[in-house]
Amino acid sequence: MEYSQILKFISEYGYLFVFLIVALENGAFVGLFVPGETILLTSSFIASMGILNIYILIPVVILAAFLGDNFAYFLGRKGGRSVLVKYGPKFKISEKKLKKAEDFYKKHGANIVLIGRWTAFLRTFTAFLAGVNKMNYPKFFLFNAIGAITWGLGNCLFGYFFGKNIDLILSIIHKIGWTTLGVVIVIILIWYVWRRWLRNYLFRNM
Repeated sequence: MEYSQILKFISEYGYLFVFLIVALENGAFVGLFVPGETILLTSSFIASMGILNIYILIPVVILAAFLGDNFAYFLGRKGGRSVLVKYGPKFKISEKKLKKAEDFYKKHGANIVLIGRWTAFLRTFTAFLAGVNKMNYPKFFLFNAIGAITWGLGNCLFGYFFGKNIDLILSIIHKIGWTTLGVVIVIILIWYVWRRWLRNYLFRNM
């Protein structure tokens, strides 16, 4: 989906479109095909223009993220393990690896649910795997709620204030020069590499 199409859909269908996309992106595997974070940031940027109301958008996003992950959790808990046992070997997922994943979730489940929310690839599978590995639901509920609130609020406010202050941001970049901008880009790259390392580390240990 191109940016112009995303912009058009958000403008025409508003909160319902954002809710469905974020919920689906946080549901099992759908996030591989649906650019939820891009749509979230775009909708927040649009809110800064007055097309959407940021005070409505934030709770819509938080609720969508929370419900999407709960759906993925129960999907994984209901029959996820049997599906992985049956078809897992085709993707090099053995019973032994599933057992390791269970042990890993018992030790680090809360951190995975909380931190995984902020990583696109992990966000797609985290709740589903939590269900497959029978993570304690009250614990999942709590950390999923914290993750949904911080992720939704953080991304919405970032997109909103970035859009609201785009002229100021551009003038600051003009004043600080390309050297400082280069430093900022390096920091962003380090953050991106850390996210990639975290994803690989978690899946390697599972």
